[in-house]
Amino acid sequence: MEQGNTGTYLKALLPKLGIADALKDKIKLLPPENPAAHAVANGEAEIGMTQISEILPYAGAELVGPLPAEIQLTSSFAVGVGASSKAPDAAQALIRFLKTPAAAAVFKAKGLDPVS
Repeated sequence: MEQGNTGTYLKALLPKLGIADALKDKIKLLPPENPAAHAVANGEAEIGMTQISEILPYAGAELVGPLPAEIQLTSSFAVGVGASSKAPDAAQALIRFLKTPAAAAVFKAKGLDPVS
């Protein structure tokens, strides 16, 4: 289990699901330099739980799928232009591009949900 946002979420989720005690001796906390999917890919762990976008880069880790919607935690990212930006037009152009179908295809390929 990772110690970042995923780990924090799972520490609260596993007791709610009633499986924390059964898993407590099997959970391995991993440092940031050894993400869950990497540990699975190189045989250090049998199962890893993390964000889909953090699983896909590792050929030896197979994505089983997302958690069911009723227990899924979604991370959202926001973008904005600073009031003192030296290149606000370029920043706005990037934001417009991030909303295009071409960008959406890349987001999906990388395990992220594009802007809807």
